[in-house]
Amino acid sequence: LFRNSYWLVPNQKAQKNVFEKMRKDKKYPQKIGKYDVKYVRDLTTGYDNEQAGNKPILPISTSSEMITFTLPDGSWITVRASGTEPKIKYYIELKSAPCKSEK
Repeated sequence: LFRNSYWLVPNQKAQKNVFEKMRKDKKYPQKIGKYDVKYVRDLTTGYDNEQAGNKPILPISTSSEMITFTLPDGSWITVRASGTEPKIKYYIELKSAPCKSEK
């Protein structure tokens, strides 16, 4: 299952505050709603606690905001600032057991 959408955030400072709160003192959220967070990848600061030394494999960019949260079952949520519009975009992919087909 997947869902992609965005929030309009016309105030640049408010947009920056959203990301600052998610990484406050490098203490990323431990939960999203009722779901535990297993890994966090922050390509703005160069942090990825799934990788050795907490260093991401993907390239970092200090000029763009992007944080991915991975859940224990492999589902993930990425939140990023749009580079061209006053938006915060999100991408969610949830894993589920395969459905049995009806015959």
